Amino acid sequence: MSPGGCSRVGWLYYAAGAYLVLCCPSGCPSKCTCSGSNVDCHGLGLKTVPRGIPRNAERLDLDRNNITRITKMDFAGLKNLRVLHLEDNKVSVIERGAFQDLKQLERLRLNKNKLQVLPELLFQNTLKLTRLSSPVQENQQQTIPASQDVSEALYKLSPLYSPG
Repeated sequence: MSPGGCSRVGWLYYAAGAYLVLCCPSGCPSKCTCSGSNVDCHGLGLKTVPRGIPRNAERLDLDRNNITRITKMDFAGLKNLRVLHLEDNKVSVIERGAFQDLKQLERLRLNKNKLQVLPELLFQNTLKLTRLSSPVQENQQQTIPASQDVSEALYKLSPLYSPG
């Protein structure tokens, strides 16, 4: 070590650490709380699905927000997501392909929204889906026209509604 200073190795570690802090975000969306593979964004008044959800997320809680639309890009790349909570929002539109990357999805809460139509092939790639809160029974409308894909997905689920 040089007198009154850091060694070259020390500066290298310092520079590498500063680079990681400045260039690479923490991986947790603003206002949300992340712990391991869990991302908690419930009750924050969000109007859209936040950007920057970690790619390794397995559980995402977006309950009790003001989200009105689910786009095809909102969950793109979240290939490890197993649990998705969207309960008690204002979702009236889910774009076709919105869940296409969610091949590991096991549980989905969509109840207490304003859904009127579910797009065809919405659950095409969610072959592991075993729990779905009923968008038909608890959403604020009379009925949701179900495509064959949605009907088949609902038929396979047991139980149809599970609060877990």
